Amino acid sequence: FVDAIVCNSIEFWTGKQALAKEGEKKIVKNSEGQDIEITAMENGYNLTDGVSSMNLLFDEETQVWSAEYNNQTTNLIKLIDENNAQLFLMNGEMMDITLDAEGIDMARMYMNNSFAMNK
Repeated sequence: FVDAIVCNSIEFWTGKQALAKEGEKKIVKNSEGQDIEITAMENGYNLTDGVSSMNLLFDEETQVWSAEYNNQTTNLIKLIDENNAQLFLMNGEMMDITLDAEGIDMARMYMNNSFAMNK
């Protein structure tokens, strides 16, 4: 669910809105081919598959993207500068990544492995 949105969008990693304005909606397919509706919010996105939903929120002050799901907030990534970020790991540590194809692939592999271990 998160992989299709988070890891496939350079705009997301750099903090630039992929959707033009608050309230705008877009439908994308996740990695299982399921439709996901994305709605732009003032500080991020709401994602829903029609059954469940989550918010991806950007905190301008801390430069942190987080996921809000089932009344829990989880930090995902902290933007350091235009080219670098830190990925919040499930074990509480941080992983430095670059905001290019290689860094996003590294983040995708980590996230896929982490979610697979938790299933």
